[in-house]
Amino acid sequence: MKSVTKMPQRSILRATTKNAFNGLKYVLPQTRSFDTVLAYLYFYAYQGRLPGQSETLNNHLFRLKTTDEIKDPLRTFISDKEFVKLFVKALVSDEYNIPTEAVLRSPEELDAYAFPHSCVIKATHSSRRIVLREAGEAIDLSTLRSWFRHNYYRSSREYNYKHLRPKIIVEPYIGSGEPLEEFKIFCRDGQPKAVRYFHDRYGEDRRFWLDLDLCAVDRDNAPEPPIARDRLDDMLHVARSLSARFSFIRVDILRHRDRIYLNELTNLHNNAGYVFDNPGVEDTVNAMLFG
Repeated sequence: MKSVTKMPQRSILRATTKNAFNGLKYVLPQTRSFDTVLAYLYFYAYQGRLPGQSETLNNHLFRLKTTDEIKDPLRTFISDKEFVKLFVKALVSDEYNIPTEAVLRSPEELDAYAFPHSCVIKATHSSRRIVLREAGEAIDLSTLRSWFRHNYYRSSREYNYKHLRPKIIVEPYIGSGEPLEEFKIFCRDGQPKAVRYFHDRYGEDRRFWLDLDLCAVDRDNAPEPPIARDRLDDMLHVARSLSARFSFIRVDILRHRDRIYLNELTNLHNNAGYVFDNPGVEDTVNAMLFG
């Protein structure tokens, strides 16, 4: 007789909640009240609990997501991958921006554009919509056209994306064929507090939580790579300058050889749903952020 492993009751409830969120996010009216209802469903689906008042990463982000702070026009402005470069240029320097090859504002402009042999293609108004063209590979134009119909707010209920105009930005492929490090620097009240490090942003998936000396506080994917401290002072300077106008934000910086570039500014890390694999690491990171 085949044995059946029963799913724990809490796991069943979380899975049901996740299904409810996915089923309702496109159906419920796009108002702040229903955004909040869906935020509770999303939070429970990934955290297995309701948000509380204690200062933890996810509790803090839930409050940001469900209060008027997320409606700050500046948070909307820097969510756009074209406009954030103006913010970087004004506050630090254009040298920290990845150069822009083109901004395509319609399907017609997309169809007429000759893409570079090597490039990165991103939706300016969304998250995780990216195409890497390393050596003249064919581009699926139908997928890119679909981006013009996409509103990331509808799938995430992150208000800062709600009114962004659909566009596609084309950039050179920085570090093509080489590891491209990314430092996601979590900042509170204009001060860097903790770092989420990616050893190779577009390649081998090795990532770690770091302190501000770039020492690992966990090892999700051992062994820990040697993390050079080149440009650390510059990275922290950029993070302080760009985060000064926000109570909490993530400053994502790419490092390639001796250059650093702003990748993006992120208002809501993992949409307030980030799951730590290790409770001890979660406590350490929360202490760095709010201790």
